[in-house]
Amino acid sequence: MINGKTRLLALLAAALAAASFAQEPSWIVDMASGDRLQGQLGALGPSSVKLILRGTSGSTVEIAAKDIASLTRDPPATPAADGPDRLELHDGSAFVGRYVRIEKGVVLFESVMLGALRLNLDQVSSLSVGGAMPPESPKDPSHAALASKGGSLAVGALKSATGADLTLGSPGEETTLSSAALLALRMPSKASSGSAAGRIELAFANGELVVGASPELRSGTLFASGPGGLRVGVPIEKIDSISYGQSSLSALRSVVVWGAWADMADDGEHAYVVGILRDGLPGWTVTDSREEYPGRDFASALLKARTLVVSETENWYSVDTGRIADALEKPLSDFLARGGNLVICSPQSESLAFWRDLGLIDLEGGDFNDGTVPFTVQGKAAVGAGLGSSFETINGTSFYMEGGSLPVEVWAGNDAGIVVASRKVGKGRVIVVGMDYFDPSDDTSRLLVNAVQAK
Repeated sequence: MINGKTRLLALLAAALAAASFAQEPSWIVDMASGDRLQGQLGALGPSSVKLILRGTSGSTVEIAAKDIASLTRDPPATPAADGPDRLELHDGSAFVGRYVRIEKGVVLFESVMLGALRLNLDQVSSLSVGGAMPPESPKDPSHAALASKGGSLAVGALKSATGADLTLGSPGEETTLSSAALLALRMPSKASSGSAAGRIELAFANGELVVGASPELRSGTLFASGPGGLRVGVPIEKIDSISYGQSSLSALRSVVVWGAWADMADDGEHAYVVGILRDGLPGWTVTDSREEYPGRDFASALLKARTLVVSETENWYSVDTGRIADALEKPLSDFLARGGNLVICSPQSESLAFWRDLGLIDLEGGDFNDGTVPFTVQGKAAVGAGLGSSFETINGTSFYMEGGSLPVEVWAGNDAGIVVASRKVGKGRVIVVGMDYFDPSDDTSRLLVNAVQAK
């Protein structure tokens, strides 16, 4: 009788033979410990698998079959986007510029605004090279995730950072990667230490954000204690905005629903979205904004909001897009940089192009459909509270495809396309949901309420 392990290895051997005609096939190994490795299969036997880690100089790791939860073929790695390198810290600071290397547990980074930075690796939340998207947060919050330029992926406990190398994994399953081969990094999550007295945020026009303390303005230069106790001095004319106290908007209980270009009838989509949020967010302030070209009232409401929801844009064809871009670009940029969410309901061709041209999210319109839509792991964690592993869409739901110019996170979708997608922008998120809420259900209403509160 063939046992399950023998059958698994036999199937893997057959799959490997079939894949031998493909160039550099990649496999993902999920282990019982929760670690994850990615690379080429070098050897396969009844008791172990040898994996050749891509993006390294032939480094291999041998994994006992008893420790393997699953092996699956992985699609070819997506090339890195063409963009600047980005470094984000646990305190909320974010830097744009050029990643140099990691040396003995210290990240060397050239910030456009602040110049050379030396930051301890344990201060880092994520790092990306060339605009690549950092790996998803591992299920185990104590684990880190590394992606290499060669396409390999490793998830596990960060064991050491000696010289210019990083080592991940459980004993006997370590992966060592040169920091020069690093494409993206997600470090273990870290609880916020809260707002210290005198806390200040300095935001720059290029998207960089410095969280510090003890500000002092002298002769046109603002000095502050930055990350790791570094004292920084920045000419005041280079600073785009200054914020005191709260470093994130996630604790606020206010949402603005902007619907100037939606169906504004009493029984139209905008009214339904406002009603869903007022019913689903007791104790929150829900502001109904109907300014065609947002001005002072809109900006004032946004300053106090956790999330901006754009209800369906049925009448977007008649928008003066240049004028509306001038009205929205600056307040939206500041809002997302501070950690706000932008939730867009069922955008169609004209408005999809608008959000892409603003550099926020790139999706292409697909079919209208309905049916069962599964969450991805990340989507379930972000917007699936109170829902199962999937949800039922309603008739007329918009399904999308990735546009390709900006990386997106797929949070829910099926063979017909994407229904919920997201992209991290600044400290906040842009989230697209395919429902316009003319015919809401309990599940789709709950998803919208969750999206407003997503972190």
